[in-house]
Amino acid sequence: MADTIKAKQNGKTRAQLILILMQAYGRPVTAREIMNIVYPGNKNESQISDELRYMLQQGKVVRTGTPQQYFYELPDKKKRNYFYVMQNKTFAEEYSGGYLWAPQQGNNGSAANHSWSRMQNVKAGDVIIHGYKQQVVAISIAKSDCYSAQRPEELVADWKREGWRVDSDYFIIDAPINPKNIWDELQPLLPSKYAPFTSDGSGNQGYLFEANIKMCQCILDNIALQGAPGKSVLPKKTVVNKTLQMKIEAFDKQVHEGEAEAIAKVKKFVSDYTVKKLMDLPKEDYVYGSGRKDTFCYRITHELMCWGSIRNGTPNKYGFYYDPNENRYQTVAKFGTADTEDAIDAAYNNVKLAIYELIVAGGNEDYAAIEKNLLSTILKGKLLCIYFPDKYMNIYSEDHIKFYMDILGIALDESKGPMTWLKQIIDWKNDNPVTKNWTNHEFSKFLYHGIGYPPDSEKQKKAVKKFEKKVDDALIEAIDEVTESELPEDDSYIPVPETRKDPIPTAESYTYPRDKAVALKALKRANYQCECQEPGEVHPGFIRKTNGTNYTEPHHLIPLSEQDNFEFSLDVPANIVSLCSNCHNQLHYGLDPVPLLTKLYEARKDELKAAGIEISLEDLISLYK
Repeated sequence: MADTIKAKQNGKTRAQLILILMQAYGRPVTAREIMNIVYPGNKNESQISDELRYMLQQGKVVRTGTPQQYFYELPDKKKRNYFYVMQNKTFAEEYSGGYLWAPQQGNNGSAANHSWSRMQNVKAGDVIIHGYKQQVVAISIAKSDCYSAQRPEELVADWKREGWRVDSDYFIIDAPINPKNIWDELQPLLPSKYAPFTSDGSGNQGYLFEANIKMCQCILDNIALQGAPGKSVLPKKTVVNKTLQMKIEAFDKQVHEGEAEAIAKVKKFVSDYTVKKLMDLPKEDYVYGSGRKDTFCYRITHELMCWGSIRNGTPNKYGFYYDPNENRYQTVAKFGTADTEDAIDAAYNNVKLAIYELIVAGGNEDYAAIEKNLLSTILKGKLLCIYFPDKYMNIYSEDHIKFYMDILGIALDESKGPMTWLKQIIDWKNDNPVTKNWTNHEFSKFLYHGIGYPPDSEKQKKAVKKFEKKVDDALIEAIDEVTESELPEDDSYIPVPETRKDPIPTAESYTYPRDKAVALKALKRANYQCECQEPGEVHPGFIRKTNGTNYTEPHHLIPLSEQDNFEFSLDVPANIVSLCSNCHNQLHYGLDPVPLLTKLYEARKDELKAAGIEISLEDLISLYK
């Protein structure tokens, strides 16, 4: 459970952790006081300065006094109550689920004792101090008022099903404190009735007890004064919630499907590129971007899609590549320059040397050398799991690794690197009674398909959309230059699945080519009218001066940036609609594109299916959010 705790803690932003503590304190505090709890032993207050400035700007905290102190002001001005919970039996499960739970009756049908029924007094915003094995190990803020709820499945069946539940946001304390060690200071502050401790500082028998703000401040002050992490008493076992285990057991029935074929492809690749062959490989046989489909980088990217995709991102991940736009070899600065032929050759030799060193380190499971290796994380990951499938796992994105570690409840140590984190995922797999019988590749299939893909960051989504819009605008400009003689005469089209085009590497990323002729055919099919028009309606437009047609713009209903998620080409007339400028911009920038998307989807769904492109309306709408 200790790993689960660290993973969930690391999943919170520093600002979230700071806010929890400031709420719990209930008085102005200095940056140093917060620093000593969030990062015990660290003397660099700048680590939280950005978060404090941000929270000030957002109005989440206020600054007061000299020297500067920070204060969380209750937005609702309500009185905040304090409680102390003893979780010796249930901390692991309750922390994992983000809640507190107590039964409404004893097992013999008797009324709930006072420590259980006190749950009804908890309101959203209240502060809860968490005790485990005679130490204060966490502070939390109630996210909900108490409500009736059946016993969570992960809790042992020692109590009746009906109970009270409070959802709570936990902050784990890295410097836990034993109340007995501050007893002289703490005892006078205890409530007179239903206190969590006996007269000698031992914990009272029960679950939820009364506390108060002075108690909480005393505990937090003493934690801050320690200035260094304490010895953790948190449970060591990893809790696998029942929902996750059910998913594992369900996936077990299909996990081996297609595995033999995938393994055969990997073995063929490794046979074609032994270490010796790699070291003797000419640069033209290595690079991506030259148009050849038999190079090392092209094959590892496209031929071995069954072993995980590395298509996203820039061609920089290969360290050395061919730029078709510049018609020249390019390299990443850490490997050298592409200024002269000699420099190009030297840079490529450095890339090959890095590959050689990685394979040696991978075979020896030398994680320190793996992390230091100059190759990109994504290329390192794919090389290692191809050449050593029993030792490494095919998850290549750091964000994806972190996402699945959080799902599995594995602690994230930021001082380590992605390959070490993947080793922790493999260890988790091997500890589970079902997944220990799966290959590493099969377990990665479960993560991606049994659990689901991680959500992309909003920043990444915006960047991709911005770049793709730029490419789409270039297509529109190219169509504007088409003369009357270049217009298509035939608008006939029978939708059939078409092989998707190869992506083109660019300085920013990859993009899929747009065929001007295909777009023109789509416009011709619509008679150069907006397909969002209602019957008898004509959307405003104008006549192109270059060819005399009504001005409309081609739009890929399913964006080409989603091509990796579809087996067949999206650059086909079935997926291209003709739109007036107003409707086109409404889809990209409008407040509510759903009505237009619904109309276009209903008109095109059969054609899309015939072209091998299957998507639900709900999934289509999600691409425009």
